[in-house]
Amino acid sequence: MVVCCLPIANFIFRTVTALVKIVILRPQPGLNTTEKILELLTAHPEGLTVKEMHLQINRPISWVQTSLKSLMSSRRVRCYQEGGQWRCSLSTSSAD
Repeated sequence: MVVCCLPIANFIFRTVTALVKIVILRPQPGLNTTEKILELLTAHPEGLTVKEMHLQINRPISWVQTSLKSLMSSRRVRCYQEGGQWRCSLSTSSAD
């Protein structure tokens, strides 16, 4: 039974891949996500929520969160919960 269905599955796979154009993204020159976050937070000393950062730098929230974890561990950024959302700002000193 599996053998007779294999040509059909192969045909469907070829048809779908012919209709869908797959584009491999290449890195673009410029600032990486961490650098963009630092630039944003410099311009917004009151801080920004993770969602605001995600929307302004056009990166997935997961990338923003990963970069923020790195920045928090190096004490360059501090994050705190405000009204159910996380807000982040530049650390005023490395002792924060």
